[in-house]
Amino acid sequence: MNGYPSELVCQHIPLMFVAGLDAPSTNVPPPPTPAKLPTPVPSTRSRERMSIADLPTPSTQNDPFSVLIGRLRNALGSHKGAVWDSEPGRRFHVVLVDKSVILPPRKVQAQSTGQSPQAQLPPRSPLSPLTPSSPLFPDGLIAPIWIRKHIELVPSVFVLFMRLWEAPPPKSPLEPRTDSEEEEKQRDTELAMEIATRKRSTNERGIKLTVVLLASRRALDDPALDTRLSSIRRQGGLDSRAALFVLSPVSSSELNEFVGTLQDALHESALEYYVAHSKRVRRKRNRHNHGSTVPAPSHLSAGSGSGRPLGPQGWAVRYEYKMATFAEFRDEQEVARKHYEDCWVALVDMFGSTALLPPRTKRWAEAKVLADCVTVKICKLYLYHNLTNRALSHFNRHLHRFAELSRGWGIGDETYEFWSWMARQHRIFAELLEHGLRNGLQIHSLAPPPLPHSLPSHPPPSPLGHSSKASISPSPTPTPGQSHLGLSQPTPGAGVNAALSSGLNPALVLQHPGFYYYIAAGCSHERLVRFKAVLEAETRDPSPVSATPAFANEKKIDHHSLIVELYTKAYETFKQQKTGQTRLTYYIAYRIAETHYESGKFDLAVKFFERIARTYRTERWTELLRPALTLWYDCAKHLADIELSLRVLAEMLVPGMASPEERMNIGEDLMAILKSTAPSNGTTPIVVDLGDHEALFDIAPTFWQATSPINQHVPFQIVIKGPNDGALAQVEFSSLEIKFAGVDRALTIYHTNDAVPTEGDVQMIKVGSVGSETTEGEEKVARLRWDKESTLVLCGSITASKVEEIKVELVTFRIKEGEWTVELPFRLQEKNEIEQRLWYSTKRAVALRGSGSATVNFISPPHKVELSIQHGGKAYIGEHYPIEVTVRNADSRSLYVSLDVLVQPAVDDSQNDITIGDETSSSLIKQVSLGLIHPDDYSSKTLILFTRGLPGDRVLDFSVRSGVVSSRVASPSASPQRTAIPLSPTNDKLLSPTSPKYEDKAFLPSSKDLPAESDKETTETLHMLTILAVLPFSNIASVVYERPQAPRCSLLDPETFTPEYIEPRNVAVVNFGLTMEGDSDIIVHNIQFELKKNSPHSLIDNTLDALQDVFPMEWTKEDGFATSLRIQTHAEDQLGDFLPSSEANPALGSFNIHWKRVGANKDLPASISTITLPALKEPDDELIARAHLPPFAKLHEPFSLHLTIENCGQTRTADLAITLETTEAFVCAGSRALQIPALLPGTSTDVYLDVVALSVGYVRLPRVRVQDRREETPRDVPTIAAGWDARGENGEGIVVSVTGEDGKNTRASVKEGMYLLVRPS
Repeated sequence: MNGYPSELVCQHIPLMFVAGLDAPSTNVPPPPTPAKLPTPVPSTRSRERMSIADLPTPSTQNDPFSVLIGRLRNALGSHKGAVWDSEPGRRFHVVLVDKSVILPPRKVQAQSTGQSPQAQLPPRSPLSPLTPSSPLFPDGLIAPIWIRKHIELVPSVFVLFMRLWEAPPPKSPLEPRTDSEEEEKQRDTELAMEIATRKRSTNERGIKLTVVLLASRRALDDPALDTRLSSIRRQGGLDSRAALFVLSPVSSSELNEFVGTLQDALHESALEYYVAHSKRVRRKRNRHNHGSTVPAPSHLSAGSGSGRPLGPQGWAVRYEYKMATFAEFRDEQEVARKHYEDCWVALVDMFGSTALLPPRTKRWAEAKVLADCVTVKICKLYLYHNLTNRALSHFNRHLHRFAELSRGWGIGDETYEFWSWMARQHRIFAELLEHGLRNGLQIHSLAPPPLPHSLPSHPPPSPLGHSSKASISPSPTPTPGQSHLGLSQPTPGAGVNAALSSGLNPALVLQHPGFYYYIAAGCSHERLVRFKAVLEAETRDPSPVSATPAFANEKKIDHHSLIVELYTKAYETFKQQKTGQTRLTYYIAYRIAETHYESGKFDLAVKFFERIARTYRTERWTELLRPALTLWYDCAKHLADIELSLRVLAEMLVPGMASPEERMNIGEDLMAILKSTAPSNGTTPIVVDLGDHEALFDIAPTFWQATSPINQHVPFQIVIKGPNDGALAQVEFSSLEIKFAGVDRALTIYHTNDAVPTEGDVQMIKVGSVGSETTEGEEKVARLRWDKESTLVLCGSITASKVEEIKVELVTFRIKEGEWTVELPFRLQEKNEIEQRLWYSTKRAVALRGSGSATVNFISPPHKVELSIQHGGKAYIGEHYPIEVTVRNADSRSLYVSLDVLVQPAVDDSQNDITIGDETSSSLIKQVSLGLIHPDDYSSKTLILFTRGLPGDRVLDFSVRSGVVSSRVASPSASPQRTAIPLSPTNDKLLSPTSPKYEDKAFLPSSKDLPAESDKETTETLHMLTILAVLPFSNIASVVYERPQAPRCSLLDPETFTPEYIEPRNVAVVNFGLTMEGDSDIIVHNIQFELKKNSPHSLIDNTLDALQDVFPMEWTKEDGFATSLRIQTHAEDQLGDFLPSSEANPALGSFNIHWKRVGANKDLPASISTITLPALKEPDDELIARAHLPPFAKLHEPFSLHLTIENCGQTRTADLAITLETTEAFVCAGSRALQIPALLPGTSTDVYLDVVALSVGYVRLPRVRVQDRREETPRDVPTIAAGWDARGENGEGIVVSVTGEDGKNTRASVKEGMYLLVRPS
């Protein structure tokens, strides 16, 4: 902002004059330093003195008032208004002045120079356009001196520091003080008169006067101090508010607090001062708007040459600008901006008339500066409130309006003056934004959010001044956001997506300062172009333009330095951005290099080109790199740097780096330089790496096959094509070197002009065999010239004696001319896409469909290893199942072999074990060494498989690793090979013919047992074996419950209270049967039954005890075996019986069958199959009704039907109803219905019913209905004949056999009722 007066662009704050802070007067004796701190001043003091007088005095050896004055000068130092100050608060611009300072006159008497000397003009401001001595006379608008008057010469507040006289302390308390009191009054009167004099001068301008009296602590403690201060205020004419303060020597921190309090107290008075000014100016403006005219100076004449007086539009500009300035002093930013905008509109109206402001005059130039500064003020006030769009809108409005006016003034965009003004506007706007960013301004970012796909790219815009048609408001690429200096981070919806969706023009969104520095630099470049055109025209044909001051000043300007400065500022700003600015930053650096080139600073331009080209090569910005290479080459020629010229020319050979016409001459220029110059660094080759560019040569290596055994030859072809346009036709290559990865020696082809001619444009050269042990042979030659559409094909074969991958790694083209050696290395990159490869012959090229490769892998031939597995077919669950694994070496070499076995988890995730020797595992046994196996020899291992869980397939993975004995060093890059070999003859009927080739499984680690001398070129043979595991036995079990015949013990029986007593419940009869299900015969050695440990039940009878002599016994398929158990069940009297339990009932016990497969190895342990019987589920018999029937009854004779009803419950009392139903065969001789209202738990009762039989034979007894009335709906309790009450697990009746008195067995069911034999009487 140095191009404009600082008074017109800085932020205005109230001005304060401070007087009396010179060295203290020597005629006032300083008071002695007290030995201790005085007592505080009473709190009844006035507010002006309390905040200062109560502060402690710092201890110092110097005069305390001298120290105080020095601290006051530092604390009240100047706070001049800065360019950016959005929150001035209550601060002042403080100016230290002398006590006798004289304020400039408000108005002066103008001296008339007309014909009538008696006519006196009214007094006016010295800076008024109506005052002849004014610099604005007669038609000026606003001069910077008017602003300087209010920010430096005329204060709003005047602060006067004065020393309060103090009498020396009395030597004795009895000494009279008459003389000192008189002198004190006299000194106070003189002080008041001095204050009154200054008061009169400040009252004339409405300036607030405030007096600060410096006094010691002793004076503050004087009781007469209040009277003295009241007298001084009254005699000096001071106000009662914030006009008189008393200050004693205090510390620095307390003094700063006092200064802040003083400014806060006077800030309101300062605002009133500027309000009064605004009202005065507003009255003048209103009189002007209502038709009052300002009298023109009478002494102006038409021929005086002084110009026309200021018209109404000019006075409107003055009034609006003054009111805006005074509002800015009051920190009323909205009011100030409104007046500045009105001022700018009035100025534009004046510029619209060349009669009011003739172009290229002094007043016109002053008005343009004023308009530019007013625009800065308006934009700044908008930015104070983060109204960035409105600030940019006014800035663009200012540019467009004055661009239109400039065309009317004859200084349109074809003149350098216009572009000079445009550059200055953008520069000052960028500087304003920099000030704002340093003070908290937030500029919204245009950085796009992450997108799922990239937006279409557009060519970079031309910089301002480098296009065919100039633009007033250039819009370079919108810059993404930044995160420093107040730039906000990208937010979703605020980036490019939002701009595209809403049609937002990025040029209408405020950018960071670098954007406007960039435009300013472009405008400066246009200024230079226009000025050069004028300078050339004036040189050819001088005109009056060359004599103008503007042209002379323009010639003195270093335009290139100015452009570089602006580009550098833009570069630094863009470089500070965090994201998305790298490419544009380097583009600006290119513009700097271009400017250095135009100014003749070629060395600086080269430094920039080197850095720029590195990035452009990496990112393949061909369109941007092409002009940079052209200028770079020109710089190298001017610097006479031959090596740099060669490097740049070689890079320009790349397709796209030059126009087609230029490319045809680059090779010729390159060879001309090599032939006409000599290197300065000896014979060191110049290596030009073009790896970051598009390929100069199309190099396609093709190997006939992708894999090959070692020591075999694989044919290959290397096809080298040059550019199709023949740009390399003039380049004379001397040799071609091809480096194969994995081959120690490179293949070198030398140039010869006597190469064997071939048909067409394809040259085929046979290079012979290439390998790791290639011997020196005849020199390979070819014609190394690439004309238009020419192709060189190198044909040969390659071999390797070890396992490795071979590919073409590097192709180096070498130019040898005189002492020059230039090398162009091309490192071949692997291409991801699948391309169709061609195989050339002398007549045509054949497409290799699905074959051919860019690399060839040499591998060792797989070892010939045969794996055979012998086993019994099916495995029994729980059996130690042997599997015989045999490995035979069918190779011609001795092999070290190791075995890995993996058992896969079963379907039910049960655990299965495998054992080899002493090692057992449930998953993997690895590194089982089979030793060194010689050719045609074999080695075996026995694998024991132990299965658990459910029947099903058990999968075993076998991995046989073989290694060859070798004395040479192992290759670190080799890896095991996987092969599928045929299976030897075996009796394994479960293996399918394709199972040995199964490879879809985890890759097992290689064995560590291979000897150190064995190389790591191992072969891995994989095999999967599936074995079906079946259960050897099937079983069936049934349970019948019988009631104990012995009576129950009552609850009060003493036996029930003994600790070992267990209440018996039922007798469970368990019938258990086994059936042999397996195909293979077994020998059963023993069968045992064991009750569950801690079971509450007891075993009464076991038929197995009588069958121990039958074991061992051989079982075949479908053989059966049965046994029976009688178990007495008991009820546990524990708390757990009454509480719910989530655990399943424990098992009753288990049968353990000890067996072994017939013909099994004696070393294998016997197998034990365990069959677990589930827990007993006894019927829930809480109430039992049993009928005791006689052996027989006689016809027509009564007999007693005896019922025993038991309450087996432990907690509930039974309420029973007994009813005997009627039948035709029996009648009841007594009551048919009985009630038992309370049958206690654990007790029983007997009921006798007299019944008479009416028919003979087996007659069904009448039903005895017993109902449990404890339920809401009575429940029937079945009545069962004693001895027939056998039940199942769910309590249902079982058909049983009963032996009667006649010895006959009778079978009946409880569901069919009770029957009795009735005999005739």
